[in-house]
Amino acid sequence: MKTHKLFAILMAAMVLSAFAGCQQKEASTLPATYQVGGVDVAALSLEDETGVTEASSEVYTYKGVKEPGVAVQSYVQELTQEENGFVVVNQDYVQVQHPNYSTEENQVFLAKTLSEGSGEGETSEVSAQEESSSAPAEGETEEVSQDQLLTMELSWSPGECVVTVGTDEGTIQLAEDAEPIEPMSENEMVDYFNSLTPADLGLSGESMSEYEVYVMSGNVLVDEHPCVKLQVYSRNNAGETNHFVGMYLMSSSGEYIYRVDMDTGEVSQLPIALPA
Repeated sequence: MKTHKLFAILMAAMVLSAFAGCQQKEASTLPATYQVGGVDVAALSLEDETGVTEASSEVYTYKGVKEPGVAVQSYVQELTQEENGFVVVNQDYVQVQHPNYSTEENQVFLAKTLSEGSGEGETSEVSAQEESSSAPAEGETEEVSQDQLLTMELSWSPGECVVTVGTDEGTIQLAEDAEPIEPMSENEMVDYFNSLTPADLGLSGESMSEYEVYVMSGNVLVDEHPCVKLQVYSRNNAGETNHFVGMYLMSSSGEYIYRVDMDTGEVSQLPIALPA
């Protein structure tokens, strides 16, 4: 009898130990870093119960994410801190504004200069004859030295985040290096606003011709961007009378457009491309 009891106790201990080991193993399946171009990058931090599938050393798919947009936003904020050096860019490596993280699905691209191009920053005296001999012959294209970049693509959809890491050659063009966007007059701002689709602005209908847009006096500062107030009224009713449908805040360049939630007062940025 004592032998049976001892055996049962040992088996129970083994099961508990194995269960604890499995829990510890599952909790450690999320990568702490990504290895990219010989550099360790802090990985997306999520709850331990989130599952991750590593399709390759470049693609990581996280399942069971409660608030994927919020998780990506927090991760991007971490990566773009000065000590980490990443910049939000488009696919041409031009710095752009952050996407709208509150949408159900979206994506954001980031890049960081890993090393400078081989010819960049070198200082040496070259004689006129040497310089002439090294010039490309007629019909040939001179090769432009580019930087080695560390790249990241972060996408999210309901319950899922996908992180794709890699390297590329190119040059990051920062916003301050780009040509400034000229401010628009009030009439130009209304024209640009009306050139968007109702879907862009979270409105119903097929055309902005169904709406009337008014510029209100006074500027509002949002994310350090001075914005004018635009009130939108619908004329799509039997009496064709103005019916208030929303308030928007837009920077004078049209680069930033926000919608105001009239119930909560919260302001959310709309994912709209820059005006041409």
